[in-house]
Amino acid sequence: MTRYRGFSLHKFMVLTIISIIMAATVLAPVDALAEKYPENVKGKALYIGALFDLSGGSRASIEALCGAKAAVDWINSRGGVFVKGVRYYVQLVYYDITYSYGGTPRTLDYFATKLIDEGASVILAPPESDSSIELLELFSPKGRLGEYSDKVLLMVYSYINSSTIRRYVEDGVNVMMPVTPNEALVTEAFRVAEVLQSGAKVYVVVSSSSVWNASAPPSLLERAAKASGVDLTGSFRVAPENVKSYITSLISDIKEREPDILIVVGERSFIVNLLKSIYGSISVKAVIVVSEGYDPSLYGELTPIVAEGIIIVSDWLPLPVYTPERASALKKEWWGPTLEVFQRYMEENCPALEPTSMAARAAASILHIVKATIDSGSIEPQEIAENIVKHSHLTFYGPVNIERAVHTGGSPTYAQIREGKLETGNIQYPAPNWYGEEEEQAGTPAAVIEGAEEEGGVPSILAVAAAIIVVAVVLGAAAFALRKRG
Repeated sequence: MTRYRGFSLHKFMVLTIISIIMAATVLAPVDALAEKYPENVKGKALYIGALFDLSGGSRASIEALCGAKAAVDWINSRGGVFVKGVRYYVQLVYYDITYSYGGTPRTLDYFATKLIDEGASVILAPPESDSSIELLELFSPKGRLGEYSDKVLLMVYSYINSSTIRRYVEDGVNVMMPVTPNEALVTEAFRVAEVLQSGAKVYVVVSSSSVWNASAPPSLLERAAKASGVDLTGSFRVAPENVKSYITSLISDIKEREPDILIVVGERSFIVNLLKSIYGSISVKAVIVVSEGYDPSLYGELTPIVAEGIIIVSDWLPLPVYTPERASALKKEWWGPTLEVFQRYMEENCPALEPTSMAARAAASILHIVKATIDSGSIEPQEIAENIVKHSHLTFYGPVNIERAVHTGGSPTYAQIREGKLETGNIQYPAPNWYGEEEEQAGTPAAVIEGAEEEGGVPSILAVAAAIIVVAVVLGAAAFALRKRG
């Protein structure tokens, strides 16, 4: 055996291996167990409650649950988060509000109370608008859970207009909406029309379903048209199931008013059925679609109808628009997974489900809650809420402004069906720059910053240095002891 001043190579190798294992232990952010079972590893659980309508067959709830799980898995895979030096793993505690336990139907307040009793100080409201409003009523001053209004933060991400949320805020309910309100999307459609053609004559068709009817009242259409400098030449409201019955009168009215641009507001299936029904019967320069999200199959049906000129204003397009590099160029902090990473976690939780706006909304809600917990250094709902309104960071879902009264929404995303494909970037009719001058800022984007600055994520330089010191100290002490013995 080769020896160096009484120190055998064999012993040196053994000590080196032991030291490397120790260093790996220092550097390892989390073991595999922590991703799925955070209660079984060293660290506390940060409980986030959520309510979903799963047994009722709600697609929105299924999408939202998958998105929430994807966000939680991403956070825990990085080693959780540190709050005042204490490691927390996020644990999503949720209930199916339509499930009958033991054959006995339970009410929404039953499940909300269970979440409170189990330590959830933040609750994600159901993604269905009616259920969200019912939950807000429970926490209002006269509701059965009114006494908890200052102890629980409610995050609403369903399609509720801002005036409804504002009313509950004024009643003292601790509620926030971290998403783009639908009326903001409608207003944005008029701005797009003005960019396409100043002074254009605009005709609007609105789905009269409860959500979109409330999001696009006649008064809003008139205000948006006036603010954008276009002429609202006419509007038409029709229930999704009655599109074909009213199509003749709708086509007649559009022809009589001769609009330059048609704006269609409503559900994805409503938009497709409407455009199929009027295709070839009217002539407009462009169609602007306002919808709540993206569905590849439905938008795919639009491409044979109009290969050019359909511009989509949405709160979710699963295209790589928002990235860490873009955040760096805009001098904004990036937080959360990239779109590709989010889609990967989505696929692990729900292999057969396409990422949608509702999944993104739920995930963004989780990300904002956890980021506010880190920044505020507290798990108290009031302090989390106070910190959330200060957020100006960028996620894969886009730049979202969160206010208690939801005075402003986030930034909608844009796309155009062009040559049979859904494209983002500069819309080519007549090619305005949708991102403004910010997109043209000079400078090389910094390296990918996803997770680099957060504790529990990628090991920092200090952590690496500390591990090296540990190795050096162990080797030095061992060498000294062996040399002394020899």
